[in-house]
Amino acid sequence: MRLVIVYLSGGGLSGGGRNTLRALVPRLQGDERVSRLDVFVPPQAVSLPEVRPLSPRTWAAGDRLMGWRGLRAQIRGLKSDVIFIPNAAWFNAGEIPTVCMLRNMEAVLAPFGDNPLGVGLKNLLRSRIARRAFRKATRVIAVSQFVRDFLVNRWGLPERKIGVVYHGVDSAVPVDQMHPPESLGDGEVAPFWFTAGSLLPYRGLEDMIRALAVRIRRGVEENLLIAGAPVYSEAYKSSMQKLAQTCGVADRIRWVGYLHRREMAWCFRKGLGFVMTSRLEACPNLALEAMSYGSVSIATTCPPFPEVFGEAAIYYRPGDSDELAAKLEQLHQMSGEDRDRHRGAALARAETFSWAVAADRTIGQLQAAIETKSET
Repeated sequence: MRLVIVYLSGGGLSGGGRNTLRALVPRLQGDERVSRLDVFVPPQAVSLPEVRPLSPRTWAAGDRLMGWRGLRAQIRGLKSDVIFIPNAAWFNAGEIPTVCMLRNMEAVLAPFGDNPLGVGLKNLLRSRIARRAFRKATRVIAVSQFVRDFLVNRWGLPERKIGVVYHGVDSAVPVDQMHPPESLGDGEVAPFWFTAGSLLPYRGLEDMIRALAVRIRRGVEENLLIAGAPVYSEAYKSSMQKLAQTCGVADRIRWVGYLHRREMAWCFRKGLGFVMTSRLEACPNLALEAMSYGSVSIATTCPPFPEVFGEAAIYYRPGDSDELAAKLEQLHQMSGEDRDRHRGAALARAETFSWAVAADRTIGQLQAAIETKSET
């Protein structure tokens, strides 16, 4: 097949989008079923380090306002068989079948969700764009069964139109290449719990801060490393820092900011455990990363965590910091044998999430779109 991948956005390229392109494109190019592959990204993203090796094309600034006229003309010249749009967007490509992907649940499930009003309104618009995109597309890729069920049960998409393709996980960083976050300096943080992710309200960090406070009051000497940076504003981070002060644990928390892979690997390996307090995920890459390092993890019961972690995590109800504190104690009291068993379960589970499998199943969805179009 002659395949065109278009990351369709009037802005830049998200971190998740970069990761998806970086991991999938080389594998799609190397598949014998793909005779030609061209990648289009927004003008602002062409020079990104993760994108440059893909030899991307782009479109003229303002092409969106022209109904993607220039982009459509370029694609017509390539005589492509199918267009893959790895985000929640769509454009009219005429007779060429299109396949879209839903990778982010915040805008569609909780557009406001304690975000600033302006952010909530933008998310609401994103949700409407996504809903229209998935109705118009030939096929839709959902990155988990949870996402598929949402599209069928909440948005009324036909089941036959949707295929599930999980993300893959990168190979673990070798131990001798791991190093502590530079932002820690020479400070001592052990023992510590680790959590990570963009600093947004749906992350639910208040659960971990309150649970840590419970443990400190009981005389336990522990710290918390929080990796990630604010996205829309500093408001959520500031509110969590104030909560930490109110709970009396501000001196126990290190806000280490954005971490590179080697720093993340060190935290996964050295921490007491990895904690995911998030309420809204589609297919959480951080969960896959944690398992690939054998981290003993605690996560909310919110979908798709049980679907992704399986038996490789301990679960608590979101918002119940007392239950989370109890789970932290359970993990803390684990014997070495039980920890090894959990690590083994995590590593085995991580092996089921492969970028090679993701690429193969993506091609399967693209072929199904071509067949669907030929039948109409």
